[in-house]
Amino acid sequence: MEHLGTHIKINVNDNLFVKNPDSSDLGRRIVSEGVMMIDDMGLEQFTFKKLANRLETTESSIYRYFENKHKFLLYIISYYWHCIETLIIFNTANISEPEKQLEIVIDILCSDDLFTFDKDSLNMEKLRKIVISESSKSYLTKQVEQENKEGLYLGFKQVCKRVTGFLDKINPAYPYNKMMGTTIVEGILHQTFFSWHLPTLTNRDTGEDAVCIKLFFYQMAISTIKQKDNGR
Repeated sequence: MEHLGTHIKINVNDNLFVKNPDSSDLGRRIVSEGVMMIDDMGLEQFTFKKLANRLETTESSIYRYFENKHKFLLYIISYYWHCIETLIIFNTANISEPEKQLEIVIDILCSDDLFTFDKDSLNMEKLRKIVISESSKSYLTKQVEQENKEGLYLGFKQVCKRVTGFLDKINPAYPYNKMMGTTIVEGILHQTFFSWHLPTLTNRDTGEDAVCIKLFFYQMAISTIKQKDNGR
């Protein structure tokens, strides 16, 4: 598995922030420290007031960058998914076999040790934990349709689209490619969460967590999309 270097620049939707946090040292510290705090205390307990105290700045200065903590969550999750998409592109570019491409993608989605770079000390391992534990809260809202129109879920949707593309290559006739792609991406998050906190809901005891989850989703995808009768 190839890793990304520090030269990679990740861009997120401008609608996710009031002022680009990459434009200043304070903005970058808001993001990096915010990730640390959400991982430590959870989204519900996290507030901009607490973040401001940690940074020894004012709460209003944080609002100059982000409208609210929901938009902040969307920003860091979007950043994560754009990183994942970049990793997928980077690691599958010279692979011609679609089944191998799918295996690589699932490996990326299951791994917690893919990033060798920090975004101004942004802890990617903790960011991944936030995505696993908190990402569903980013779209299970009354504003989901409007936020989707604004492109706030583009990073996540692009990763699902990449997975769907590899499934199409394996079997173009499979009629449920989008549902399968989304199930793989979201299911890996759920099964990882279960393995951490609700182990009786997963087969944690059958092997190392990431390996167990990786094998399940790869075998499920391949065996399902290669069936002769695909429901048509």
